Amino acid sequence: LRLPQSDPVAQKNPDWLLTMANGEQVIENHGIPMVWLDPSHPEVKAYILAHVDDILKEKSLAGIQLDDHWGVPRQFGNYQGALTALTHEVHQHIKAKNPDLVLSLSPNPYQFARSQYNQDWLSWVKQGVIDEVVVQVYRATPGEVQQTIAGSGIHTASRYVPVGVGLFTGFKAKPFTLQPIQEQIKTVENQGLGYALFVWEYLPLRYVAPHLATFRQK
Repeated sequence: LRLPQSDPVAQKNPDWLLTMANGEQVIENHGIPMVWLDPSHPEVKAYILAHVDDILKEKSLAGIQLDDHWGVPRQFGNYQGALTALTHEVHQHIKAKNPDLVLSLSPNPYQFARSQYNQDWLSWVKQGVIDEVVVQVYRATPGEVQQTIAGSGIHTASRYVPVGVGLFTGFKAKPFTLQPIQEQIKTVENQGLGYALFVWEYLPLRYVAPHLATFRQK
């Protein structure tokens, strides 16, 4: 539900955007002005479902994963009910097209997600509208990973759906060291949990990186 302020969708549809009590619509993220779509707006719902239909054209997919941006920052107010309703619609839409397709979610730990982003994902799991949860536990040390898992809500979710822990391996453009991630993986496995490795990639780097590699070789 988050878009850069410069995105054509945001530019062409200002009435789709959420507004804070002070009249502002923009929240900075790493210096980039971001705006948020209103989950209760009928045209936003249609836009999201049309995106889902585009994704479903790929026949080899096993599932669709929503992430922590499937939420509404608390600065915009209480949109918990609207976001829950939209999640129900997305789930129903997917299952009507392909009952076997998994709707996965990779949220932040529950209390943070619910209080800061109106993302009541444990309720969604209990209501049967999320089929899998991979909780983002992006921490620097194994000890921090273990502590975060304990209060993340993942053990409660595991009673209803398959779960896993999302670990952050870093930024694709930066050097990668394997040992710290191996230690975090061991911590996760010691708790009887599976894991997924996430990497953040800024899309323009896909085009810039080959040129940088050529430059380094000269």
